[in-house]
Amino acid sequence: MKAKKEHSEVSVHLNKKLVFDRVYPFVNNCVWLLFFCNLCFLALNHDQTHWDNLGIIRINRFTILIWTIVTFFAAIVLTYSRRYLNGFTYRAGFVYLTLGFTISVMLFVASEHVLLLLFSWFAMGFFMARLIGSDKDWGEAKEASKFAQKYFLLSGVCLSIGVLLLAFKSSNFMISGIIAALLNLSKPILTNSALFIITAAIIQSAIYPFHRWLLSAMTAPTPASALMHAGFVNGSGILLTLFSTLLFTTGTLPLLFIIGGVTAIAAQFTKLLQTSIKHKLACSTIAQMGFMIMQCGLGFLTRQ
Repeated sequence: MKAKKEHSEVSVHLNKKLVFDRVYPFVNNCVWLLFFCNLCFLALNHDQTHWDNLGIIRINRFTILIWTIVTFFAAIVLTYSRRYLNGFTYRAGFVYLTLGFTISVMLFVASEHVLLLLFSWFAMGFFMARLIGSDKDWGEAKEASKFAQKYFLLSGVCLSIGVLLLAFKSSNFMISGIIAALLNLSKPILTNSALFIITAAIIQSAIYPFHRWLLSAMTAPTPASALMHAGFVNGSGILLTLFSTLLFTTGTLPLLFIIGGVTAIAAQFTKLLQTSIKHKLACSTIAQMGFMIMQCGLGFLTRQ
């Protein structure tokens, strides 16, 4: 009886592996195809100046450019993971989480409606936290996933407060409508909203003093770390770009410059004290994110 049960479990495992081996190349090829479609569309429409919003979705050169970059990195990671994660128990879950993360980033970049923007921001954090804890048999990975998820939820709450405050005060739930109505809102409302949005951005980018989640996330598989270092933490740059008009209006750019500068310098010094290669990489990423926030503070932002 026991031998029969073990044989049945082996058969189920082999069937799942067979299905996954067929699905994986299809998913990987679809992401590559999506990348080439974005690249071709961007090349053919590089000189287009007028773009129309499609309801809750906004498509412009900025959207297509970020989509191209996101799908390229996702395709690279999936291609690399096919061999790297061979034999990994939770390989199928990793692929589905990577696909979900990619879609959520694409939705975030193209969001025109406030609710879609917030949903995609929370979804990005959810999928990344699960990717950090991909190895469900490793207790440290599970704890790192929970720890990171708390930071991502805090970031989502801050973004929700900042954006919804603008939406309700302007009686408009479209990003473009909110931006157009900024001059009609009071200074305290604008400043508070800007501060909440900036807080949401620096949490996700692991800017000091919210850097601990990234240092603890080194339990993630290497492909997940690649997505985290090359894609997830950069989401704050996109967020600040989307609300660049608000930052200019409230004069909060110097704050970004100071926060980014302090983080870049502190992270570089912290890197010298690390003995683990992965922690050195994490400190390097934090320093780069600090530099990115500095650039945002200098006004190097455009949504076109």
